[in-house]
Amino acid sequence: MLDKLTKTVLDVVNAQTGGAYKVLESEDFLGALPAGLSADEEGIAAALGYLSERGYVDMKYSDRGTYCVRSLPKGRTYAEAQAQSDEAPSAGRRRGGFFPAFLGALLGALAGGGIVAAVLAVVL
Repeated sequence: MLDKLTKTVLDVVNAQTGGAYKVLESEDFLGALPAGLSADEEGIAAALGYLSERGYVDMKYSDRGTYCVRSLPKGRTYAEAQAQSDEAPSAGRRRGGFFPAFLGALLGALAGGGIVAAVLAVVL
């Protein structure tokens, strides 16, 4: 899992490049940082290096805050998976569903057992 800065850098690369090489400046990344998250050019360079080493992006060159970079399929897939997991309900939101399910199953079993007992009483 990526930290917030690295995920933001990956999101910018995915949005700006679409799989084709594009020259991006550090300011492009710094301007996209969410409120409360701060970084400098060294942090951006470190995040891009991390993403490049792990196959999320491909960096043709970097020179003092200027990067020629493109997103790779692994990077785009990661972003899509994160978007889907953000949309899906988490386990914490489904809390309280166990007891009603258990109660329904118990009552269904009792009703089924009662029907079988009634049928056997009539037949025998």
